[in-house]
Amino acid sequence: MKRLLPTILITICHATLTWLLFMLSFRMSMSRFDSGIPGMPGEHTLSKAAEIMMWPLITPILHWHPKWFYQVFPGLLGYIPLLLNSLLWALVIVWLWRRFAGTSRPPDHQLKGNSSDRSA
Repeated sequence: MKRLLPTILITICHATLTWLLFMLSFRMSMSRFDSGIPGMPGEHTLSKAAEIMMWPLITPILHWHPKWFYQVFPGLLGYIPLLLNSLLWALVIVWLWRRFAGTSRPPDHQLKGNSSDRSA
């Protein structure tokens, strides 16, 4: 369970942040929808950040097959790909953390100790 906890926490944080970025950019764009005023730089930044966070699962599907996405995941089922995408991000982040931060388990010969180190 201890090894699974970081993956779960990162998945939840990533999904929440992705959803918030998307909703903020959507709200900002809808406030000027009928006026024809071009978007502000902050709005474009939020929109692109949300789009990046939705890679590699959601963004390509929405660009290439949006009708298919909405037919397979109508309504609240749309959270399933969001959670799967966030899980994928979390697995990669945890793997990179363990790979480069040196928190993976040491080899077995280091755990058991060397018999020549013991004095009789």
